[in-house]
Parts: sequence; structure tokens; C-alpha cells
Amino acid sequence: IVFYLDDSYTSKQFAPVVSGIKLLWSSAVDLIPLSIDELDNDEETTFKDPGFYWHGNIPQVVIIDGTGEVLLDEEGQVAIDDINNAISKATGLSKPDFDIEIKSFNEYNSEPSKQGYTSPRGT
Repeated sequence: IVFYLDDSYTSKQFAPVVSGIKLLWSSAVDLIPLSIDELDNDEETTFKDPGFYWHGNIPQVVIIDGTGEVLLDEEGQVAIDDINNAISKATGLSKPDFDIEIKSFNEYNSEPSKQGYTSPRGT
């Protein structure tokens, strides 16, 4: 589980790490990015509710194995290597054997640049 907030600067800084984890492990784990806006404010949460694991700070990463044991529970800019180690332990799979460089970004613009862009109609 990755707890975040859409308009949080620290969450935006951490977004590339979450994307990297998704890229590396998507076929082996269920990655649950969860906005804290979506959390139930019910004080009677149980271990089955994601809010049970949230400490109140973002970003926060919680890695839980198949038996329900929490293998990683860290706040802030958690190192991708720490996350990979916990996922490897949880799944029994080897962690990726290559280095991935994660660069932070604030916003992503998916629109093509006007410079050098030709429309499909050639105009």
C-alpha cells in the first residue's frame, strides 16, 4: 500500500518510485496506491482496512506478505531498494538484478511539443 495525497509536494516527489515499483513488480504483487482522501475515518478499522496501517503522514509505504505480516512500514521518501527487498521477501522472488534510476518530477505534460510537431493532417 502506498498512501499519498494528490496535491502534496512530497507525494509528487515519490511518484516516480511508485511508478518504478509498478513497472518492476506488477505481475507479482498487488500495488495499492491509496489517496488518504479515500480513507474511511472510522476508528473501528481492522487489519483488513487499508486505513488501519496509515500513521497520518504521507507518503507512506506498507508491504504486507500473504500471511498478513507487515514487512515494511516506512514514511517519507522510502528508498526503492528497501521496497524491493521487502517485496522480494514477501513474494520469495529475486529482486530485479539491474539498477533503476528514479528521477523526481512535479508535473507531467503528455501533450506534444508545438516545436517540430506536425499534425496528422500535415498542418
